[in-house]
Amino acid sequence: MGLTDVDALVVSLAKDAGTQLSIPAAARAITIGVLANTLLKLSVGVFIGAKQFRRIVLFGLFAVALARTASLAWLR
Repeated sequence: MGLTDVDALVVSLAKDAGTQLSIPAAARAITIGVLANTLLKLSVGVFIGAKQFRRIVLFGLFAVALARTASLAWLR
């Protein structure tokens, strides 16, 4: 679900957080969804984008993906 749209994922998990799903589990699931979406956008930008755009996308979205991965480690 995180590959194509993270809005529905965030709304769905935020609504269930604290009732049917623990808050840490919801936070991890949202983070994984956003990470999957970021990696998809990174791949599309690198493989389809123009040369200058690829460089910007590679550095920018790679930094975001790295931060998301670090936050997953912190959420354990």
